[in-house]
Amino acid sequence: MANIQLQGVYQALQRRFSVEGAGLDRFESDFLDSVNYATRDINRRCDLSTRIDMIASITDTVALSDEYLDVLARVVAVNMMDFGQRPSAGEEAGMEADKQSLPVLIDSIRSDILNQAIAADTDDESDYVALGGLG
Repeated sequence: MANIQLQGVYQALQRRFSVEGAGLDRFESDFLDSVNYATRDINRRCDLSTRIDMIASITDTVALSDEYLDVLARVVAVNMMDFGQRPSAGEEAGMEADKQSLPVLIDSIRSDILNQAIAADTDDESDYVALGGLG
């Protein structure tokens, strides 16, 4: 499982938002802030064993398995709307739905990581106990 390359997320979100001319600089700045907000939220809510570092460039990598690329992209898109970016025509309804389901989106990462830990730990309950599963 590879980490998430932000360049592809950035390009995908450019297509989902209305970005023109001079607005590209602001779009990039909002994208970077949105990714950092998303990683902070994921760090807090998912209680990852290794915290995700903040990023400084659209060419950076997020230290989160690429199997969560869709979740990260959706959370970043919601954050970008909060920063004032306007979705392209036809994208509004999907992004509004993502905004309503934001806690569930992030919890899906935590749940998946917990399920993987439980499945991998057949004889030692310490991981599951530490996450509050017992007692």
